[in-house]
Amino acid sequence: MLTVTWKEWGNLTREIKLVLLAFTLFALWAVYSTLVTGQLEAEGPKRLERYTSFTFSPLLILLFYRLGGIREEVLVTSFALGCCTVFAVAVYQYNIRTPEFGSRAWGDTHPNRYGGGSMALAVVCLSYALFSSYKSYGKLALLICAGLGCSAAFYSGTRGSWIVLPFVLSALVMLYIKKKRKWKKAIIWTAGVFVSITIIAFTFNAQQHVKRTYSSITAYKNGQTHTSLGIRFEMFKSALLLSQKAPLVGVGVGNYHASLKELVDSPQGGQLNPAIKNFHNPHNAYLLSLAERGVIGLMLFLLVLLVPLYAFYRQYSRSYSASPVAGIAVVVCFSVVGLSIGLFQHSAFAQIYLFSITTLLCVKKPNGITSATTVCNSN
Repeated sequence: MLTVTWKEWGNLTREIKLVLLAFTLFALWAVYSTLVTGQLEAEGPKRLERYTSFTFSPLLILLFYRLGGIREEVLVTSFALGCCTVFAVAVYQYNIRTPEFGSRAWGDTHPNRYGGGSMALAVVCLSYALFSSYKSYGKLALLICAGLGCSAAFYSGTRGSWIVLPFVLSALVMLYIKKKRKWKKAIIWTAGVFVSITIIAFTFNAQQHVKRTYSSITAYKNGQTHTSLGIRFEMFKSALLLSQKAPLVGVGVGNYHASLKELVDSPQGGQLNPAIKNFHNPHNAYLLSLAERGVIGLMLFLLVLLVPLYAFYRQYSRSYSASPVAGIAVVVCFSVVGLSIGLFQHSAFAQIYLFSITTLLCVKKPNGITSATTVCNSN
């Protein structure tokens, strides 16, 4: 039984308290906006549960505090094994053509969620491979695992996952320059990584995705909305229209789909493609937050991303260790993936994000000294 005392709470760093506050407010506002807007559709309670899971973050942090922190090698190994697992599953499923997903890896969920989750595991391994003090063979093993995680994301055929890499790499380069002050080496290293990514992209025919994206944008400009990207643009437009119904609190968690159907059938949404009524979110976490939980919900969603980013950056400025770098990479990854998916509306993303942030905040180095934070003092 975990007993929480005020003294233990007082020992938490200010950055971690801000993270826990942001997570808790994010969950509570989802509940409040739903209660204010009234009825829940059939999946409303299940969707609301995914947001309220963020209220468990204080208990997780305090539990890790009681345990003296999480051993870094154990945490890194778990992420590395995760990359190996998602790659093995992706290779198997990629060669099995299904009526629903075709030749795309989907895991036990959906290709979009599988690709985003695989990329999140990969960026953690990549961060430790480049910034840790491990021996050369350890770094090489982590680089290989990162490559496997990236490959699994490519096998999913998800646009929102492979565009994560340029953003994460840019963040890693800036952190490296802050630590080493070696611009020339950073530029050479970045060029080498980008060449490697380009080779991988061509291996998985990513150029075909780029061509399809360009043709879809051209078709949408010509009034054709039935392409994959055209449907997304229609969903984006519908989310903005829905946000006007209740700008402050939104239509409520679980009410998005019903409100969308009502909008499409109304004169206001008469120009929208009726096919979007089949979707339960606009495939954009930012627009979903605005439409579902209002302006305040969108602000709190941004805080769930920005406050951990601030906390990890502060920790990196003090220690220059790999754990806060991995935390920054995870936040950047989810921020980019959220541009093309509902993100925390799906339990897989909520669980991965919550697990990654809370564990990386409480990492303990092999020598017993915490690297990412001072909260988890070794026993």
